Amino acid sequence: MPPGDTSLAPEQINASALPAGYPHDVTLAEGGTVVVIQAEEGGCDKISAKAGEQTATQVVVVVTITKPPHGQMCPMHVREISLPVRLAAPLGGRELVLKPGP
Repeated sequence: MPPGDTSLAPEQINASALPAGYPHDVTLAEGGTVVVIQAEEGGCDKISAKAGEQTATQVVVVVTITKPPHGQMCPMHVREISLPVRLAAPLGGRELVLKPGP
C-alpha cells in the first residue's frame, strides 16, 4: 500500500454483487476522496472503474471487465494495476458498494 493510503474496514465494503474474479481489494487515498481498487489484469482483458451514485450513506463504484473479441490471440501475462476513482466528497463512514458494470 502506498504511503498515505488507508485501508477500509471489511464491513464498510459491500462487494456481494461482484461476480467471482472481479477485484475487490480497496484502499483510500487523498484523505478519502479517492478510492483505489487494486486488480490483476491479464491477457487482453481490460478492467476499469468509475464512480456511480453517491449518497449520504453509501458510495457506488462500478467495476467493468472488458473481454476481447472471441478468437483474438492474447498474451498470457498478468499485470498489477491500480484503478483510482475520485469521489465527490471523502468516503468517511459511508458504505462502499462495488457493482459490476456492463
